[in-house]
Formats: sequence, structure tokens, C-alpha cells
Amino acid sequence: MAFMQTAEVFARRSTCFRRNVGAVLVANKSIVSVGYNGPPSGDEHCTGKTCPTNNVCTRAVHAEANAIHRYDGPQTGLLMYVTESPCMACAALIVEYKRILAVYFMHPYRDPAGVQHLAQFLPVYRMTPAGDLIDYNSGERLSNE
Repeated sequence: MAFMQTAEVFARRSTCFRRNVGAVLVANKSIVSVGYNGPPSGDEHCTGKTCPTNNVCTRAVHAEANAIHRYDGPQTGLLMYVTESPCMACAALIVEYKRILAVYFMHPYRDPAGVQHLAQFLPVYRMTPAGDLIDYNSGERLSNE
């Protein structure tokens, strides 16, 4: 539960007006990288005036991608905790990265295609606010972390 709570804290760093998402990569029960969605490094933060009118941001880097790109360690067998289930692009990135063993998310993203794709390759778990783990594929409650 502590790793998901840490992802929630990093989600608060996002300046996106549409959605705030945080991600944490864990190796051997230690946080090794974090990310949140927002503009690329060096770009100005969102102010609302620059957001597209159709509510789709094309310049934001997603939390999962930020956490993966910021990690430069040698470990494999990483776990990813993310406040929302990954979109299709992030799911593909996670699968291609090949270092992540499982993904834990709290809130389902509006388009389930990403998490459905991801669950074909990795164990995926939804975490409830109480800390219960739900296996994404079976819908079975597994445990309280």
C-alpha cells in the first residue's frame, strides 16, 4: 500500500489540468524511480491556456514513461505502481521494456484497451483504497497487501 500511496503523492506534482497520474518503480522492496504526467523536461508547465480545446493533450509525457526513462539501474524484476491503469501506449512501453514483472494500479483509465493488452503479457492487479489486491484477469480478490 505504501508504494501506491507514494505514487499518489507524485501524482500531485503533475500540472496537467485534465488528469494527475503518478508512477513508482520498485526493486527489492525499494523505490528506484518515480514519474508523473506533465510536459517534457524543460518545457513550461501547463497553465490551462495552452491546453487543447478537445481535452486531449499531445505534449504530456505520461507518468509510466517518465518513471521508466528516469530509471538507469541494472535491476530487472521491477514492480510498477501507478495511480491509473496504463493507456495503450504506456502498456506497449511497459511490455517492450521487459524489466517489469507486474503492474499495480488503483483507478481504471477511461479506455481499457491498454490494461487489457498489458494483462496478456504481465500480471496486473487493481488495488483498492483499502489495499486489497484484485487480479485483473480473474477478478479474484487475492489479499490485503
